[in-house]
Amino acid sequence: MPSRNNAMIRRDINRLADLISEKGNAVPALEVLSGPVKEAAGQVNSAWKEYQSVSVAGDKEREERDSAVERLVDWIQHWRPVLFVMVPGADKNIKTLPRNGGTTDDVVRIAEDMVDFMKAEPGAASFAEKAMADLGDRLEKAARENREAVEVLSKEQGARFGFSEACIKANEVLVHSLNVVRSAFGPTSSEYKQFIARSSDSGGEAEDETVPAVPET
Repeated sequence: MPSRNNAMIRRDINRLADLISEKGNAVPALEVLSGPVKEAAGQVNSAWKEYQSVSVAGDKEREERDSAVERLVDWIQHWRPVLFVMVPGADKNIKTLPRNGGTTDDVVRIAEDMVDFMKAEPGAASFAEKAMADLGDRLEKAARENREAVEVLSKEQGARFGFSEACIKANEVLVHSLNVVRSAFGPTSSEYKQFIARSSDSGGEAEDETVPAVPET
């Protein structure tokens, strides 16, 4: 039996649980496996829901971060040229904004440098107040949204690992249990063939980790 990715394992462990509920009474060996299979399916489903929930939260945090950074970039692009015109030599103290936009940390650092320079440089006194008023909460919000996006990324990684671990454990139960299904119903039976569908039939979920199948006995 070919290797399975996590999406296929989640699909198949649930299919197996359904098969046992429907036909397990007719196959004593399969009925005995009902407990471990249902437990494995429950753990996989729970881990998957957690991963999905955290991923949705992560997408939301990244959207909010990107929006806040975009507003801060606008401020930088508006006031850097003013700073350079009004204070000769200022360009030597302020980093250039990367062409690709840079990281959020890059953008925040440049904005912070501009703020510090305007406050400390006498030549910027004539426009610093207007620049700060235009800045408003952009710098603070961008820094905060970035911290929150970083925090949720760590949670996403933890949830993804938890889902993968649950799938690895489920696969151990799954491949051995399918040997029973194969033996009981036959290798060409619909009961068995539903578990050997191609990867493309796994529901389209973007889970590329694969777990080697245990050889049939």
